[in-house]
Amino acid sequence: MEFENKVVHKMTLLQEIFKSTRALVDKEEALPQIVQSIHEQTKGAFISIAYEAASMSLALRDLEQGTDLTIWQLFLDKYAKEHRVQVYVGLGWACAQERLNPRLWVAELATLSAWRIWDGYGYYDGFFRKRKVLQGTFPKGISEKELSVYWQGVGRSFWYTCQGDRTKLQKILTKIPLSYQVDLWRGIGIASTYVGGLSLMECQELWNLAGVYQPQLAAGAALAVKSRSDANTIVKDTELMAKEWCKLPVLKIVDLLRNKVLDSTVADAKDYHTWVLKLDQTFNS
Repeated sequence: MEFENKVVHKMTLLQEIFKSTRALVDKEEALPQIVQSIHEQTKGAFISIAYEAASMSLALRDLEQGTDLTIWQLFLDKYAKEHRVQVYVGLGWACAQERLNPRLWVAELATLSAWRIWDGYGYYDGFFRKRKVLQGTFPKGISEKELSVYWQGVGRSFWYTCQGDRTKLQKILTKIPLSYQVDLWRGIGIASTYVGGLSLMECQELWNLAGVYQPQLAAGAALAVKSRSDANTIVKDTELMAKEWCKLPVLKIVDLLRNKVLDSTVADAKDYHTWVLKLDQTFNS
């Protein structure tokens, strides 16, 4: 189908950006040159993915020396604030590759967005360790609260591995315990909205497939809208899904997420799950 070709095309582009950026960072030491090269080789809607890939490589560079994320933190603070979410997710990729529990850094970084490190970990496992995830094998020592964000990342990965095919997605969803479906669908909302490529009809079909998890699909879409707004990369696909799933224009969604109740920059990581619950409830009408 035409829409699936668009989704696959966009996913292929994302993979190429991720791989080329990691190769770039592996060859370059200086952060200013890395950032300059990112902007020279990556234009347009998916530049945040390049920052995510750079984040992973820089985090791995730091982790070779110990637990201090000196280079990674400088990259975030000086060069990548508008891509904050993807930078945290990239750190999650690094933690997953090295099988390191992100709990230390979630606590030290102490922002709501830092919980997205677990999202990145879940994405990595869902993509590279899919069979183990489906068998119920999770990171050692992970708590229930951490597992909920982890499953959000797994949900994102399943949208990518299914390449937007709802038949494949529906089949894999039957293998997931009901207790994780809420977070899984929020992840699907994030991924499908960020990637785009859906026609109006297919957007409505995915909404119908979500069923009782429509609030989570909408909440995920809102999170993707906010991250695109921060990076100034809103596109027509973003506006379509904001309208269809969130029933709000992009600017209203951004305003909602900047409200004190739902502000993702609040410096109290302990409130993350309360924040996500409120976000879900916002779209439960």
